[in-house]
Amino acid sequence: MITLSLTATVMLGALMALWLAGAIWAIATGWSMRRVASRGRTQADRLAALLESAPAIPVLVRADGRVEAPERLRQWLGKAAMPAFISEVTAADGGLTPDSATAFANDLVAAQRAGKSFTRPLAAANSHRTMLARGAPANPMLAAPGGVMLWIFDVTESHSEIAQLTGERDGYRDALSALSTLVEAAPMPMWLRGPDMRLSLVNSAYVHAVEAQDAAQVVLEGVELLEAQDGMTPDAAARTAAQEGRRLTRMVPATVRSERRSVQVVDVPVGEAGVAGFAIDMQELEEARTRISPAGACAAGYAGPPVFRRGAVRAGSRVSVRQPVLFQPVRPGRRPSDRRAGVRACAGPDARRG
Repeated sequence: MITLSLTATVMLGALMALWLAGAIWAIATGWSMRRVASRGRTQADRLAALLESAPAIPVLVRADGRVEAPERLRQWLGKAAMPAFISEVTAADGGLTPDSATAFANDLVAAQRAGKSFTRPLAAANSHRTMLARGAPANPMLAAPGGVMLWIFDVTESHSEIAQLTGERDGYRDALSALSTLVEAAPMPMWLRGPDMRLSLVNSAYVHAVEAQDAAQVVLEGVELLEAQDGMTPDAAARTAAQEGRRLTRMVPATVRSERRSVQVVDVPVGEAGVAGFAIDMQELEEARTRISPAGACAAGYAGPPVFRRGAVRAGSRVSVRQPVLFQPVRPGRRPSDRRAGVRACAGPDARRG
């Protein structure tokens, strides 16, 4: 029978107590580390799920060309297997169009060798998908020197909208260019007033009408073609049209190339751009109206329009039964043979008494 001294028994008990304490500490530490690991794994799973649902695909390209990327990259490229090296993506059958693949490969080389960031649109070869790759040197914690971190976005819808907006912009630009050419070539003065009702744009006809050097001088000096009428200045009339939101048409006097003319002015509100206007020379028309009025016709010696009367027809004659008889101009003091009221008015009171 083995007997232990008191000292040995105490030392053995202390050793067992230390072993038990160490075991308890190890178990507690293990459980704590397991909980931390579980939380870390849960957090990693959440981050992985977040990356999977993100609109961009993270792609890590190592210095040797190996690729680490989610499965979505294969789907976007339309490939049967996940590419293991970036050279499989930039190859002829890598899923990109030849132009996109060549440019993408050059960007990767520049990023690996010179640390240059880049942004490159990529067109898929087997679909209408359009991608956008943003690349930069990878953080040293992610990869060794020479690694590149890529973020690839699916911009198919945005690219379509951009293409549509670009087409609309080009159409508007062409229409504006054609409209500007038409306005510039118009024979009548045309102008545009800004929101402050000051002249901001005039055409060549306006410049010639006010005898200015160029359009810049007209706009800078505010040279007006029109004159005030009944106390209303041209800018006040344009402001009235803008406030009422409707087209305003009026007859006003104007000085066109140092000559007094009567013009018809039309002011048209064009929204926030201001008020556009143009002037039509009505001087010849007004003079023609004066000439064909009763007083003007008498002053010009005009007795009226042609009057048809029935005449005799001789045998074998090819003359019509109704022959126009043109009355000669009325001479002063002589009564015309036509007894119509308008012509008697032209003959004067003496002729009417006869």
